[in-house]
Amino acid sequence: MYKGQRYAFWVTVIRGLFTQNLLGRSVAKRIGPVMTLHAVNAEVFSDVFGDIGLLNSKPVKTELKLDAEPYVIATPHSLPFPLLPKAKAELKRMLALGVI
Repeated sequence: MYKGQRYAFWVTVIRGLFTQNLLGRSVAKRIGPVMTLHAVNAEVFSDVFGDIGLLNSKPVKTELKLDAEPYVIATPHSLPFPLLPKAKAELKRMLALGVI
């Protein structure tokens, strides 16, 4: 039950350290706690985000253990060939602004 409404759906439970969320996106969107955000009005959040979308806050310092080894669980997404010129232009713009 969520917000007074009863829902029925299948749940798959998987054992292990690196598993996905128990509640899938389709179910979460159906019952309401998750929604898709298509755009953010930058003017509304100008006190939170700067001119280029960076968070207005003190720099964060992350300290790693000396024996830490990096790893990744996900693989990068492939980019459709027709979007390649736009992606390259955006990466160049972000490099020029110092975002990346």
